[in-house]
Amino acid sequence: MKVLDVSSGDCNAIVKTEDKDGKIVYYGLSMTEESLTYIGGSSSLKSEYKHFISRLSVDGSKVEDFAMGKKCSYILMAADKQVPKSIDPDNPEAKGLIHFYRELNSKNWKFVTQEQYEA
Repeated sequence: MKVLDVSSGDCNAIVKTEDKDGKIVYYGLSMTEESLTYIGGSSSLKSEYKHFISRLSVDGSKVEDFAMGKKCSYILMAADKQVPKSIDPDNPEAKGLIHFYRELNSKNWKFVTQEQYEA
């Protein structure tokens, strides 16, 4: 196991590690059993050594950043990769700059793709 990063508070710490298979795993370190609630509570922790070392039940590959506060922990998770969709309802696959305007005396919007605009 290799330690990659550590963040600590008054009586707790979160440790980012890499296991022998290259998987990212997070551990919570606590001085007291009561302090486990600051790391995430017993429902999100699996005890590895008494109350001192617990494994966090998060997908380490999706953690963007983490921090340990005085009485709480912060874990920023990555969003699932989403493919952006075009704002043009008639051309949802359009890419690039899309110009749009409202027709005079109408409630209809017109969309012009970059290729149409340059033509």
